[in-house]
Amino acid sequence: CRQQLARQPDLRYLSLGPADGEGFGSDPWDAGDVDPLHGSVSVTDRLVRFFNLVLADLHRDYPDVGLAFYCYSAYLRPPVRERPDPRLLPVFAPIDCCRLHSIDNPLCWERAYIQSLVDGWQALGVRMSYRGYLFNLADPGLPLGMVRQVSAEFPFYHRQGMLGMAPEIHPAWSYHGPAIYLAARLMWNPDVDPQVALDDYFAAMYGPAAAAMRAHFERLEEAYAAADYHAGNIFDAPHILTPEALDALAGSLLEAEAAAPAGSPWARRVALTRAGFDFGKAYLGLISELASLDNAAAKQQ
Repeated sequence: CRQQLARQPDLRYLSLGPADGEGFGSDPWDAGDVDPLHGSVSVTDRLVRFFNLVLADLHRDYPDVGLAFYCYSAYLRPPVRERPDPRLLPVFAPIDCCRLHSIDNPLCWERAYIQSLVDGWQALGVRMSYRGYLFNLADPGLPLGMVRQVSAEFPFYHRQGMLGMAPEIHPAWSYHGPAIYLAARLMWNPDVDPQVALDDYFAAMYGPAAAAMRAHFERLEEAYAAADYHAGNIFDAPHILTPEALDALAGSLLEAEAAAPAGSPWARRVALTRAGFDFGKAYLGLISELASLDNAAAKQQ
């Protein structure tokens, strides 16, 4: 840290934190606080104690510098014994919380848990930043919208006083386009009405097929919002994207294809979502065949 500050004495924050992954063991600096997401002891107290010691040393020569770290994994929970220096900046990255729902979904305790975590950190007198995930963990690209999550949570983080937003995205434009567009609009201006922004998106993106494509994405959002399945990965996807849900999605997609003139930009954009839909349907077929131990049929899918 001192070497970096010697090169860049005007830095406001230094980045410090463990390498990604597991294997923290146990330590006397831990406080015995069990994280219900993992069923293991949180290591946040150990890290905060270390960060405080580093800052105390640095502040002898650089009194205004802070330390930023990913508030993440086994160190997502606020400390229970250590009091963080106010110039410690947790960059909130709830990678292990459910990706499928929004913070206001009454079915999902994991997204509600996020609010208690943010409140707990802020009660200790630190500012925070947000580094979330606009895709599903370990997912090859099944249809998933995340519009409701962005609509509810990005204004929430602004109200909570987050210093900034830096969510991770994938270039999965077939289904992530509306959420990514909405996230960009809300990060620029958190007072934007999400429904008005989405009106702009669908009208400009799909032209005469806008109504059908909006219905398509809203049906997808509803399938996930009503599903009492949680966490990340794809193991529960067949219980959410059921044959009935896929039939409804296919119907609105056919309406959009009929509304978009052949060869037009709108038709090409509808085709992008069609590619994602067909991929998802084939992948769900693969999961089904593997579950019945029919490897040859799975390979065909």
